[in-house]
Amino acid sequence: MIFDYERKAFEVKEIPLNEESKKYNATRIEFDSFIQTQYPEANKVIGFVYEPFEKKTPDILIFLHGIGDRNLCP
Repeated sequence: MIFDYERKAFEVKEIPLNEESKKYNATRIEFDSFIQTQYPEANKVIGFVYEPFEKKTPDILIFLHGIGDRNLCP
């Protein structure tokens, strides 16, 4: 299924993670979900970015977890 959402401006918070690694830089990102629920823990989108210091390819891979269309109760 493909969804088309209204485009809105939103603020992304980037929090550097102090992981000691010689291979990558880690950052936590957060922003408010466009779909608000009665559950506060579900109203924020949280992700992690791991950027290798030595980039061997310009390609990236993003994993997204969907909530399904049956869970979108206003």
